Amino acid sequence: MRDFAALDENNVVVNVIATDDKDIEWCEAFDPSIHKWVFSASENTAKSACIGDTYDESNEVFIRPKPYPSWVLNSDWKWVAPVSPPDDTNEKTYAWNEETGQWRQLSDDEVAGNTPIPEFLLIRENPSG
Repeated sequence: MRDFAALDENNVVVNVIATDDKDIEWCEAFDPSIHKWVFSASENTAKSACIGDTYDESNEVFIRPKPYPSWVLNSDWKWVAPVSPPDDTNEKTYAWNEETGQWRQLSDDEVAGNTPIPEFLLIRENPSG
């Protein structure tokens, strides 16, 4: 299976298609209205395209949309908060609060989905699952 990303004139991904044994020329014939087609290597997260990503042609990576104005792009092409998350993320779940510039521990009700989480927060998933 091969994945291809359709880019607009600003290198923003507008579509992603999966094909069996096809190439860029096939994609161009499939939809000639697309500004540019590029291969999306799905085994590498930094090179796997999602709609809304921006393709960095010089580094051949897809960059996810910036989640918050304060976040910066790291050397792995991932957005990171200006403040590192707490060390106990294996036991607790945190959310980013852009207004305060800090991580906030979620309550048990928020984690369980019983209490709405304010829109300005981004959930940082607990890696232990």
